[in-house]
Amino acid sequence: MLKGETLGLLERFSIKLETDLDEQQLVDVEVLRYPISAAEVTKGDVALEVGAGCGNITLACARRLPHR
Repeated sequence: MLKGETLGLLERFSIKLETDLDEQQLVDVEVLRYPISAAEVTKGDVALEVGAGCGNITLACARRLPHR
């Protein structure tokens, strides 16, 4: 579903990815787990993602952090 949601957002806001500039969106849930795991985000951390795109990594990170 993540792929469909992401593509829907891009279409809704008329966003075209420039593949020549290596603009991409991470949409595979299994692959998305790797950067989150590698970052070793814990409940005591504060995270800032630069260049978040549609926010798929940001949302996955936020689910591991407490709400403030």
